[in-house]
Amino acid sequence: MATYLSPNSANYSGRSGTGSDYIHQQIQLMDLNEDFPKLQEKSVGILGYACDEGVRRNQGRVGAVEGPDAIRSQFAKLPIHSNKKSLLDTGTISCADTDLEGAQQLTAEKVNQLLKHNVFPILLGGGHDI
Repeated sequence: MATYLSPNSANYSGRSGTGSDYIHQQIQLMDLNEDFPKLQEKSVGILGYACDEGVRRNQGRVGAVEGPDAIRSQFAKLPIHSNKKSLLDTGTISCADTDLEGAQQLTAEKVNQLLKHNVFPILLGGGHDI
């Protein structure tokens, strides 16, 4: 069964700069299970896709399931040079019990939800199936 996991602040840490110099200082966590208004400003939303099932079915090396949080933890340390867009972490789709099709369907629904709220989605995988 595929599930949606709320964003985790533990993925965002790093050294502090003066003001909001780094991504971990500016990123906002947005739970897609909660109501939120359509954003007026241009926003970018990160959505994780933690799934090894496509890799497993193609007899590849599993491990991609760890990708979204591994990318987030490194991404958080990068400097940010613009405040023109809001940067959001919108959680992760988790594929459990080999339900690849369910994970893809839930991902499509969450991406649609982001687009309707004026958020440009960036997906972090996961296998090649996204």
